[in-house]
Amino acid sequence: MLRRCLSVVRHPSYPITWLSPISYTRQREFAFVLESIARYRPFPGALLDISSPKLLPVTIAYARSQTRVDSIDILEGDVLWVREAVTQLGLPNLTASIADARTLPFADESFDLVTSVSVFEHIAPEKGGEAPAARELGRVLAPGGIALLTVPFSQAYFAEYRAVTVYERASTDGQPIFYQRFYDMTLLKRNLVAASGLRLVSIHFIEERFFSRDPRKRLASYISGTRRQRLAFGLLYPLLARVFLSRPKELEKCTKPYIACLVLRKP
Repeated sequence: MLRRCLSVVRHPSYPITWLSPISYTRQREFAFVLESIARYRPFPGALLDISSPKLLPVTIAYARSQTRVDSIDILEGDVLWVREAVTQLGLPNLTASIADARTLPFADESFDLVTSVSVFEHIAPEKGGEAPAARELGRVLAPGGIALLTVPFSQAYFAEYRAVTVYERASTDGQPIFYQRFYDMTLLKRNLVAASGLRLVSIHFIEERFFSRDPRKRLASYISGTRRQRLAFGLLYPLLARVFLSRPKELEKCTKPYIACLVLRKP
């Protein structure tokens, strides 16, 4: 307890993380996934989560003790975090392992449900792109199984590169670099739906309301991009998400679609 108290002095952002552990955009994305599980697969026997923020597979495993949950990530630190949660919460049905989404270490048709929140957009084209990961997703999903995906969306495709330390990419000068793409409808259908071999059940979009219509300007960049921003706005994320981010809806009803929410089914 003393160590915890001292850690708060050294890292004042910790209490914000404890009190508001789900970031701004994840408030809506997590809601989409959990509501879709309840609708399409309320009692999955086996579930695979591909590199989502780790609170998602932990929450699912905790709420559905009869479901076998496998959580994979390419980053060792995230896998170790899940393993610690397994120990602390007593979750024998949750297993975490290091794996690449493009070469999943599972047999064909192993899972009834696959989830992946804001992952596929980060698989850089230099590393083969996201199409191999989509094919792997389709391979490990059992017939009749459901896949739930979220990715950033814009009416016109664009990609971003940022000089931050994250993921497996490195620039030519040796400095790690962040990559993400914003899908348009054509790329969604080609690189995710068609590449996976799955049938599109539904696609809806979370809209960003009351902010700039420029797809490159997003409120998340101003309230959740740095530790200081999380410290200042973290407790308000649930409220801000409800105000500025809509529930998933049809594209025609969106002024500024921000996140695509896909439900896919294996024939």
